Amino acid sequence: MPPLLLLLLASFLLPPPAASAGTAQPSSCWPKTCGGLNITYPFWLEERDRPPCGPPAFQLKCNSSGAFMVKSVYQAYRVVSIFAENQSLHVVDINLPLDTGCPAPTFNVSLVPRPLAFSKANKELLFLSKCTAGSQPEDSTGFHSLPCDRSAFVRLGDGRNFSRSHIQGGIPPGCFFAFVPILEVPNGNGDEYVVSLKKGFLLEWTTVPGHCPDCMESGGECVYSDTGLNFACKCSGTLLPEKCAAAAVAVASARPNVQGGDCSASIRCGNLTISKPFRIVPDQATEGSCGLLGFQVVCENHTPYL
Repeated sequence: MPPLLLLLLASFLLPPPAASAGTAQPSSCWPKTCGGLNITYPFWLEERDRPPCGPPAFQLKCNSSGAFMVKSVYQAYRVVSIFAENQSLHVVDINLPLDTGCPAPTFNVSLVPRPLAFSKANKELLFLSKCTAGSQPEDSTGFHSLPCDRSAFVRLGDGRNFSRSHIQGGIPPGCFFAFVPILEVPNGNGDEYVVSLKKGFLLEWTTVPGHCPDCMESGGECVYSDTGLNFACKCSGTLLPEKCAAAAVAVASARPNVQGGDCSASIRCGNLTISKPFRIVPDQATEGSCGLLGFQVVCENHTPYL
């Protein structure tokens, strides 16, 4: 088994120090502020030598310019407002040309860490840039040349013929194409686009993996998979699905929890206790027989591997 797999599993599953010796409590995570922004769960501020307070997608860093999403591209999404009641947040991508509008974006603003997603309330600006001579779009397409760059063009997407997935007549050869979500529609068909870029766009979420405050309150440490979508509570070397409970740990240690006929009945691998949602499984186990993919553990020579 490749050593890299062992390292990945070790970083994810190694037991923490005793809960009483330094496990973070919810009071150390919330409430927090960054400038004028109030930060409450599921959002949390990163701090050195402190375990996670929530899912990775909601991790923020604070500096003199404001609060930024750690998992955004180049950590460039600045959080303007959080609307907990609507499960949404207003952000501005500072990678964009917010001062003069040039150079025009050459990349799509389309990546966001799950479970966050772009809101359907957003509109979109379409950009053509670095167009070579003879490759400018036709006037009928509605693209306007940028005042700061005559080889770049912009228009408001209409969600149909002119959208992120289709440009009527196709992208002119010799031009770069990019789209940017916006919350505030510019005047006309793309005029005053810089104002729209500065206003940012809306992100939203529907679910939050696990409930970290309950885990922390019980003396555990929140653990998330690489995708950030799977949650476990680490309790003195044992991974539990929600929070630490002395009775639950005792039962898990005394009674194997077997899910499916081809799963191993053992819940120990070396000196590590494997508990739900993790399962010790054969090499070829399936999601249906041995729990969720991403939480399956193979025990070989008393060593656990993901």
